[in-house]
Amino acid sequence: TDIRVQIIIMRDKSVQLSKIITVLALVWLTQASENDDLLLQSFRTKQRNQDFSRGAIPVNAYVVKKARESDSHIDLLVEYKGAESNFVKPENLIYKELSVNIQFLTRREFFVKINQVGSRKWELPERFPFPNDEEISYQRYADFEYEVTYTKEPFTLKVTRKGFNEVLFDTSDAYFIMSEYYIEFSTTVPTKDIFGFGERAGKFRLDQGTYTLWNKDQMEVRENGTPGNQLYGYHPMYLFKETNGKFSIVLLRSTRPMDVTIKHNDNNNTITIQKVGGGIHLRFFLGTNKPERVIRNYHAYLRGWLEPPFWAMGFQQGGWGYKNVQAIKEVIQKYDELQIPIDGFWTSRDVMNRNVDFTFDRMRFSSGDLNDVLRSESLQFVSNVNFGISIDENYYAYKLGKKRNVFLKSSETGKPLVGVTWQGLSNFVDILHPNATKYYFELFEQLFQKVPYHGIWLSDNEPSQLIDGELGLDELDTSCAAAHCYKQENLKPKSSSMVNKIPYIPGNNPLDERTLSIDAVHYGNITELEFHNFVGFMQTYICLLYTSDAADDLLCVDLGGRRIIKKKK
Repeated sequence: TDIRVQIIIMRDKSVQLSKIITVLALVWLTQASENDDLLLQSFRTKQRNQDFSRGAIPVNAYVVKKARESDSHIDLLVEYKGAESNFVKPENLIYKELSVNIQFLTRREFFVKINQVGSRKWELPERFPFPNDEEISYQRYADFEYEVTYTKEPFTLKVTRKGFNEVLFDTSDAYFIMSEYYIEFSTTVPTKDIFGFGERAGKFRLDQGTYTLWNKDQMEVRENGTPGNQLYGYHPMYLFKETNGKFSIVLLRSTRPMDVTIKHNDNNNTITIQKVGGGIHLRFFLGTNKPERVIRNYHAYLRGWLEPPFWAMGFQQGGWGYKNVQAIKEVIQKYDELQIPIDGFWTSRDVMNRNVDFTFDRMRFSSGDLNDVLRSESLQFVSNVNFGISIDENYYAYKLGKKRNVFLKSSETGKPLVGVTWQGLSNFVDILHPNATKYYFELFEQLFQKVPYHGIWLSDNEPSQLIDGELGLDELDTSCAAAHCYKQENLKPKSSSMVNKIPYIPGNNPLDERTLSIDAVHYGNITELEFHNFVGFMQTYICLLYTSDAADDLLCVDLGGRRIIKKKK
């Protein structure tokens, strides 16, 4: 059993009042069909970190070459003075020059950006729907409650809260290296009260240990401070308490996989970040002695959240294994017998035709009968949509995806990446493609015409699949997505060639374990390594647009006014 809380996007205002304010979605996983057992096999080549060593690389060989300061910012040019050209692996080149930009924003907020000089690496855009500072009004330095200082040789940073002489962030006396596929830095923390670095199931306050951040579909994992126990979400931020009783937040504005190691000593608590390349972008939020205030400021930077309809906060029934409408009716009747209030009913792939997205098994689940059952109990219906798209020339969603060229590409073949989901051999929507929004809009609407729903359960968009990486098929039979259509030797997954360039693997497991190849290519030549952790976020955003007036503005589909999210006047 996999018990998880899902964000659901609503289409309807009608609600049933409930005494129980809980959202539970129970997802029952089962074995694949006998013919497709091969799809569940994993031919994994484990890449571990036992041999990881920094070798003779200096602790910190970076020095400040140029500096420019003003009341609103600090700009530095930093140079690597070590003799080495690469770190651990030949392909992992050390960044020789760094640009450091420190921008003072408000009395309690500022950011630090450290990038390779001249870098054209993709970064999280500074625009909606991603977190950004578009609405920030800059203030004079004299009003700030913090002070940012640096040393020139070696280059280090320190953040101090004014008036208390409280050191909030300090990279002194710690290892610092930036390279193509590996970045490491550390900071001190005032106390042992550290929270965040999700998503995981464990203690609220983080103990000593190493915590992995990399979206992964794995259930029944309990956090114990060892690598690889992360769950479905990616939240590289931490809230900490200062010795003066105030609280602050640091966001690592990143999309890359990382390990975060926390160490507690009597007079020295530290956080060490080990991430797979990119840059360093830190967003600081200083708070008061009430943590909810700094959390509110953090949420404002994230641009808030969607308030769900009232019924979505009631008790929800979801499961896998319903054989027909009668089975669903019996479950609902049991709730009535036990006098348990229920507001919503979720179905998984069991109501689909052969587990295929945007379809409905009309033989076992008549949409009219299902609607009658749910309507008689005033229940809201939530339909499931998995992330993979079955490869089948007779399947409309596949044909539409090919027509609009929306599938994620393999870096090996330049063709749509082939993986394996519960639907069989599958392609995956490139969520960054300009056609992806209209593609989903049309399919969401097509599903609604088959079975009117009140919410959409977006599933497996970590993204996840049943193998590691991708299948290296020379020829693809688009008339059959099942494993028995292929020879066994042609169904062995192959890992990304990029993994051999990475000296340290966050989580101590292959990054493409039960997900897509990390060198798969999104629109704009963005790799899966760079965007993996935001695939689910962007799919949810598209789904949100579908339920809002924005769909009409985009001239995608006419939904007849079935809107619950209205534009601000």
